[in-house]
Amino acid sequence: MIKSQNSPRKHGLCYFISEGAILMAIRVLLSTRLGERRWTQADLSRATGIRPSTIGELYNELAERVNLDHLDLICEALECDISDVLFRVENERPRVKTKGGHMIKLEKRRSRKSA
Repeated sequence: MIKSQNSPRKHGLCYFISEGAILMAIRVLLSTRLGERRWTQADLSRATGIRPSTIGELYNELAERVNLDHLDLICEALECDISDVLFRVENERPRVKTKGGHMIKLEKRRSRKSA
């Protein structure tokens, strides 16, 4: 099968377009956390009861969906917060639409400094 020039390439929970624009990017940092503790995927699987294939999909960032109970078990076993396991990369192009269907860019609210 030949992919067109603009067809998205999938890598885990991240989708990319050939021009390099990120459409969606949630990174799973499980490999980093396991490396820091010097644990293997099998160690984590035994500690949590999560199937080795599921741990492997998360480790290699191939999972398309994540079970919240699995995330809770992983965080408990690794004694970390969910933000230590999941990381969101800012989108280069807005993906949020208004009711009219137009793309909008949400700007971060600036904190008001009291005088």
